[in-house]
Amino acid sequence: MLACDFVVANITAEIVPAFSRVGLSPDNNAVGKNLPRRIGYNRALLFLLLGEAVSAERALEWGLVDRVYDPEAFEEGVAASAGALAAVPPVTASLTKRLLSDAPSLPTHLATSYEQLLVGLSTASGDGGCPGGPSESLVWEGRAAPSLAHTA
Repeated sequence: MLACDFVVANITAEIVPAFSRVGLSPDNNAVGKNLPRRIGYNRALLFLLLGEAVSAERALEWGLVDRVYDPEAFEEGVAASAGALAAVPPVTASLTKRLLSDAPSLPTHLATSYEQLLVGLSTASGDGGCPGGPSESLVWEGRAAPSLAHTA
């Protein structure tokens, strides 16, 4: 679950971290890295140590899951969410994931430059995203950036 980009739950679900109940430390899906990112260090620590069940609604409040659906609307809700995510241009999705993974560890001036680099890559890809298509000029720091689109 923690290795997923998007997590859905049935409203009747409960999430139980059973590691401490059987005398183990967490050992799958990079729990130590991903759980604190999703719900914060202190909440993750208590969640794992106490091993108490968390309802789907509470998991949504915490950010452990992204959507909660009633049983009757579950398949339709999941399909709608999946369709919306699938409509995002693939290069845009990939570069956005990379940005959110890498940028927090960078100093602000490098994070800003990194964002600009990824915008250029996204634009050059022809993957969409710009209202006028990939050849439309972007504005960076008050000046138009050169077009990165390939023309035949």
